[in-house]
Amino acid sequence: PHPDGAVWFDLEAQADRAGFTVFTKDRPSKRFGDLLELNRIMHSEGEKAVGRASEKTFRGVSLRKHIKRIARLIVDTGSRTILDYGSGKATLYEAYPGESLESRYRSHPAWPGVKVVCYDPGYEPFATPYPDGCDGVICTDVVEHIPADDIAWVLDEIFQSANSFVYVVAACYPARKFLPDGQNAHCTLEPPAWWESQMESAARRNPGIHWVLATIEKTGSGKKRPRLFKGMSRVSQAA
Repeated sequence: PHPDGAVWFDLEAQADRAGFTVFTKDRPSKRFGDLLELNRIMHSEGEKAVGRASEKTFRGVSLRKHIKRIARLIVDTGSRTILDYGSGKATLYEAYPGESLESRYRSHPAWPGVKVVCYDPGYEPFATPYPDGCDGVICTDVVEHIPADDIAWVLDEIFQSANSFVYVVAACYPARKFLPDGQNAHCTLEPPAWWESQMESAARRNPGIHWVLATIEKTGSGKKRPRLFKGMSRVSQAA
């Protein structure tokens, strides 16, 4: 609150209408590129420091705890295509009918009739551009691995790839994994309110998408504490 605060709020609203972010997919931060290369190394070589093989690294198993919640979103929105943004090796999925298990097109028994498109820029089989216009986009165990400077454009990409809904999970605690250079794999550690504000900003820039954010904190005893946030960006908000 400030007598001249409207100046800054108006500037922010103009930036939202223009879809402005400091960094973009075509011009990411240098750190984004550096971290992406480290993640590629881990995908292919595993976590050597603890003797974890590549096939057991970034398997995409964190999706398991969100299967039922995503299933409800699929039913509620009538979705038939899902983009798994940052899918890792996608080991929880089955082959989509007519496709081999090496294909990026997968299915899950809890989501009957739904075609899943796997995308992960750090995993070569799924790193190529994905089809536009999936009904829903899910993103689990991903955003905390991205530098804070790049969160805005990554969320924009997620929102812009969805026709109906977005489901994002953000861990708010250090990872057990360490990158090849020794730094923690979770490079952006922020509280739930920060992540909520990032989702709200992305929704203002990309109106018309229902979004769900699941944040996960850890208590002093190490127990995980989830929180759920929901929103719907109306077209009128962008006007």
